[in-house]
Amino acid sequence: MTVGVDFLVREVQIPDTNATVELYMFDCAGQSIFNQRQMAEKLWENGSYVIVVYDVSSRASFQSAAKWLSSVRAIRPNSGGGPLPGLLVANKIDLREGGINSRAEVDSQEGLNFAQNNKLEYFECSALTGRDVERPFNFIASQYHMSYESTVRRANAPQNY
Repeated sequence: MTVGVDFLVREVQIPDTNATVELYMFDCAGQSIFNQRQMAEKLWENGSYVIVVYDVSSRASFQSAAKWLSSVRAIRPNSGGGPLPGLLVANKIDLREGGINSRAEVDSQEGLNFAQNNKLEYFECSALTGRDVERPFNFIASQYHMSYESTVRRANAPQNY
C-alpha cells in the first residue's frame, strides 16, 4: 500500500534486442485516507503514460479508476493530439478463482469495456502470485522502444531538399 507518493525507476529489457528502457514512475496512493492529490498533481504535468490500477474485489476501487483517470488527464490533457495514453490494470485476479467462493466484484469484461471506452490498454495481474505483473511495464517499454526506433529511422532517412 502506497502512502503519499513513491518514486521508482525500473529498467525493462526489450526482448530480442540489446535495448533497455528506463521507466520513471510516480506511484500515487489510491486510498482516500492517503489522498494527497494536490501534491501528486504537480508530478502528473509531465507524464507520458498513466497507469490506473484497481482491485477486482472492490467495486469502489473500480469506480474510483474513472476519477483518477479524469484527474490525471485534466492536468495532462493532450499528448500528441489525443488523450494521455494509458493502461488500466485489474489487480488481485487470484480472487476470481474459487468458483462460488470468489471474492471478485468486477469481471474482466467490465474492466475491458472501461479501458476501451477510455482509450486505455487493458491488463490483468495478481501481485500476490506474481502472475502477469510485468506485462504492463513491458508494454510501455516496448511502446517507447518502437517510438525511439521510428525516430532514428526518420533521422537517418535521406532528405529530399
